Amino acid sequence: MYKALALDLDGTLLQTAEISRRAANHVLETHGFRQIDRKRFDEICHSGAEYLMKEAAQIEEGALSKQLLEEYVETYKRNFEAPPYENAIEICRELKQKGRKLAVYSNKVMTIVKRQLKASGLDKILDLVVADDGSVPLKPDPEGLYHIADLFGVRVSEILMVGDSQNDVDTAENAGADSCFFRMGIGKLEEGKRKPTYEIDKLDELREIVLREGREHAQHKIE
Repeated sequence: MYKALALDLDGTLLQTAEISRRAANHVLETHGFRQIDRKRFDEICHSGAEYLMKEAAQIEEGALSKQLLEEYVETYKRNFEAPPYENAIEICRELKQKGRKLAVYSNKVMTIVKRQLKASGLDKILDLVVADDGSVPLKPDPEGLYHIADLFGVRVSEILMVGDSQNDVDTAENAGADSCFFRMGIGKLEEGKRKPTYEIDKLDELREIVLREGREHAQHKIE
């Protein structure tokens, strides 16, 4: 039985893709770089803001990449509100009421994550937020899931990692946890890479996966 969930934020709980892309393109345009389209954004948006801006501008890490990152964060902060996915708040509230511990586990800068969670109301439901503040390595490093397990007092195998990217699946695999891929998010699974334990199209499908005692009964398990 899953005692806790580690939930990605962008493309899983909140619909943030266009907000993030607009912020990135604003900074790129300001510095004379070519703007990125949605396809390119989707390819590079899952490994943190620093990686996003470095890849978007196609430059090496250095003083300029750090400047782009700082400007991206400041631009994002001014336009940060994003709508939750359908039933995101309701399913989180229900799982919390059923005794499950809930953590957001994101590669996004912590200050932005907290502002978005507060604006959406999710901050009142979640038990923990793990994001980019320098305290743990970014996904797919498994350290964040170990950290969540330690704070929740559960085994890593009792955590379900829920996200919309191969990065989330790999993070769970690296830690020894199960994963659930949200197909309606930003990202996609990569051919030849690790497969998730489950796949869903709607967040309320988590109810069946998490609240059923036996995992073998879940219709969404990938064989």
